[in-house]
Amino acid sequence: MREVGIQKNIALARDQAVEASRFKSELIGRVSHELRTPLHAILGYTDMLQSDLYGSLNEQQQRTTGRIFTNTQKLIMDINGLLDQAQIESGRLHIRTEPFRPADLLSHVENIIEVMATEKGLQLDTHLDPALPELLHGDLARLQDILINLAQNAVKFTDQGIVTVEALREGDHTWTLRVLDTGAGIAKEAHLTIFEPFQQVDGSITRKFGGVGLGLALVKQLVDNMKGEILVESEPGQGSIFTVHLPLMIPENIP
Repeated sequence: MREVGIQKNIALARDQAVEASRFKSELIGRVSHELRTPLHAILGYTDMLQSDLYGSLNEQQQRTTGRIFTNTQKLIMDINGLLDQAQIESGRLHIRTEPFRPADLLSHVENIIEVMATEKGLQLDTHLDPALPELLHGDLARLQDILINLAQNAVKFTDQGIVTVEALREGDHTWTLRVLDTGAGIAKEAHLTIFEPFQQVDGSITRKFGGVGLGLALVKQLVDNMKGEILVESEPGQGSIFTVHLPLMIPENIP
């Protein structure tokens, strides 16, 4: 009888944990949707101000609206990360495959990250391997999420020097996204834990760097869903290299 009672308690605890996880995912999803609408409105109005739609701005006003735009973008990225995490946990995140141009991928990421890099006085370099086909098959939106998260982290943890974003061909069956920085670096013992949700290199309350600790966890899960792998090479004070290897899928009739 005692063993039956223990089994019932285990089953009840399991059901309660599953229900709590489902409720958490639904709550995160709903809150994320509600927050994104006003934040996108802030971006829109800021963009109109910067475009002199309501009259010319002086230099100080341009700098101020630029900071509003950049920080609102960062908030939206964090919220998108929470929403993606909720979708992954609930099994609702799907990877699509359709033709896209690697050049468009790099261009989009460069447009977003360049403002952040410039604000910190960093040099941002991008490199597209000419050996890559003009068209690939994959989920462009999710590839952008991967590369933006990696590049945003590189900028965040680099105080001076260069952040480099690359798209490369690796043989007949693999292509690679790589982000290199000259930043703070990561201790060996943290190389695995940084890919866990809500984990950061510095987890203290007074940590120097912001963020919710979801970026690398989302990158890892997206890469896994794409049948790829992500590797990190880093030492404290020596910068970091994040490398994503992905299956090379070329649309039919395209060399």
